Amino acid sequence: MTDSEWAVVRPLLPVPGWMRDRGGQPEAYCHRAILDAIRYLVDNGTKWRAMPADFPPWDRVYAFFRRWRDHVLLREFHDRLRGRVREESGRDAEPTAGVIDSQSVKADAVVGAAVLPPRDERLEALPRWADAHLAQAPLPQRQLVTPFTHWYLLHRIRRAHRHRLLRASTQHQMRSRLRRALELLDWLDEHGTTLGELTQPTLEMWLEEGAVERREVRAFVTWARGRGLVGELVVPRARIAAPSVFMTDKEQAEQLHRCLGDDSLPLDVRTARALTLLFGLQHTKLLELTVRDVIDDNAMVALNLAGNRLPLPPEVAQLVRAQRDQCQARWQLDQTVSTTPWLFPGQEPARPLGATYLNLKLRRHGIAPRADRNNARLALATDLPASVLADFTGTSVSNATRWTGYARRDWIYYIAARARV
Repeated sequence: MTDSEWAVVRPLLPVPGWMRDRGGQPEAYCHRAILDAIRYLVDNGTKWRAMPADFPPWDRVYAFFRRWRDHVLLREFHDRLRGRVREESGRDAEPTAGVIDSQSVKADAVVGAAVLPPRDERLEALPRWADAHLAQAPLPQRQLVTPFTHWYLLHRIRRAHRHRLLRASTQHQMRSRLRRALELLDWLDEHGTTLGELTQPTLEMWLEEGAVERREVRAFVTWARGRGLVGELVVPRARIAAPSVFMTDKEQAEQLHRCLGDDSLPLDVRTARALTLLFGLQHTKLLELTVRDVIDDNAMVALNLAGNRLPLPPEVAQLVRAQRDQCQARWQLDQTVSTTPWLFPGQEPARPLGATYLNLKLRRHGIAPRADRNNARLALATDLPASVLADFTGTSVSNATRWTGYARRDWIYYIAARARV
């Protein structure tokens, strides 16, 4: 590998943990030598054990290769280099057209038969969105934020979602973190300051000047600190206010009765709200349900939530049955383009209804989703441990822990909060 090639490749490689003060021993072999050995093996078609003695020992080279492969770094590395080659030849970083052959059709059938997992559309779209967003940034910022985006944000998301689909909330959080990083760099350029000159008081001043979303820059500061690009900077965590939007028990019963008996409301609105009123489900988790998650043995209807059966009251079971039958009929028409029969399908057959669009539909009919969810979660938090509550409602463990703490406090506070609504 020439020096010019290494200059292009080096920023795309992960930084070892010991260089980020995360402990461990320094690596015995240079990444450049490891890459040279892998390229030699691919180019000559030799076996690992037949690697010449000029390279590091074959078992160490293979260990690096296996680690990068298992962490999806090799694919990301390949995609980044491919995009750069395409851009240098005057083309877009990502292809704008594709060819569907018989193998693609067979793969779709295999996914539909549950032999292969379904394609995660949200996860696959994130790198394309990130590259398009970075392309609009100035070159110095793009060169700095690109490794952060692909080797930190996207890498961590891929590792966390190997066996489950990416949620809309996680997708939104990743995009917000990338935007905040670019926003901070823009602000530094406007004030004639470099990232290396950023101090803790200056960082806190920037945080206080903007909205609370600026706290999302914590990921970028952590990454930059690990690479030695900034000093010992810390982004203070925002204080999370206790929930104050509630309904009285009478209002909750009236709204649930409306969901069960008001035929003027759309069926998906009635079903989604009834499940939220009863179980406090996060909308992103609710919209991940499929027709197959409705367990109906004629005597009882239950939902499959994270592998657990959740029995439904008879009136709510009728709503869920009707929603399932409606979506099942629609999926029979759309299954050539969708392998997943969503319980709340969106406009595009291959995707479920978006959480933002569901919130708009609820508000259009005079429904406040936050009050519904708060009432149900507070009731559940009195009986369930935080870990079970997090898994049940689709929230983080830290969020569920806060709710458990709220439920253990003096109930007079919540009674007063409900009375003020």
